[in-house]
Amino acid sequence: GPRLSNEPRQDQRDALPGEDGLAGADIPHEGVSPGDTEVTGERDDPARAMAAAVDRRDHRLRDAQQLLHHLVMESQVRAEPAGGTVAGRDLAHPLNDVVTGLNAHGFGIAWFEEPVYGNDARLLANLRRQTRIPISAGQNEGHKWRHRELLVHEAVDILQPNVVYVGGYTEGLKVAAMAQAYNIPIANGGGWPHHNMHLIAAVANGWRVEFHVPMWVTGEMIYRDPPKPSRGTVTLTEQPGLGLTPNEEALKETQEP
Repeated sequence: GPRLSNEPRQDQRDALPGEDGLAGADIPHEGVSPGDTEVTGERDDPARAMAAAVDRRDHRLRDAQQLLHHLVMESQVRAEPAGGTVAGRDLAHPLNDVVTGLNAHGFGIAWFEEPVYGNDARLLANLRRQTRIPISAGQNEGHKWRHRELLVHEAVDILQPNVVYVGGYTEGLKVAAMAQAYNIPIANGGGWPHHNMHLIAAVANGWRVEFHVPMWVTGEMIYRDPPKPSRGTVTLTEQPGLGLTPNEEALKETQEP
């Protein structure tokens, strides 16, 4: 389904980074707004702060679900031809209608993430040709060859390697380089921001870091004072390596006797 991002775009290309990439190591992030965390006044307890932020968003998300259902049904009626079947070339029209409607109501849909079952590269490419909604994919792909397939078929506007699943930083760098050759940005999908922010900051075509609440909170628990999002960006430390210091006290609870 649609994933809400912090910054809606007016069309398919405007907000994608150029060849120069990002300035320094300030990385745009996607997920729970840092402003939500600040409002709670519970900076020392990120788990409670983010839970409160998500709870405040529940009403807006329910409104979005109701609006989405209405727009889908309305679009299906408009797309239904006299013969009673929807032609393949018309399948993207309801998608465009739905996203346009959501954005008109303030729900900034910036892209659709892995909208096709199995990330079938040919089907993704076909959908991408028919819609103005940017398509992203790749967060759970386990090696560079699948990312290459998505690029060769021109199936995505945003490629999403995740260092936890793709084979680490070495493989992630290879995927990023392939994407840059196709003028495609990479954005972290699939969570684990504390590990993926290093890949995004290291390459010219790095774009967004995804802050899933459970994985975000996990990182806050097992590392001491890891980098945090602030007003839409994440600034990496100057410490050696990943700059992540394990929280030995928290890890003791998981040790076997």
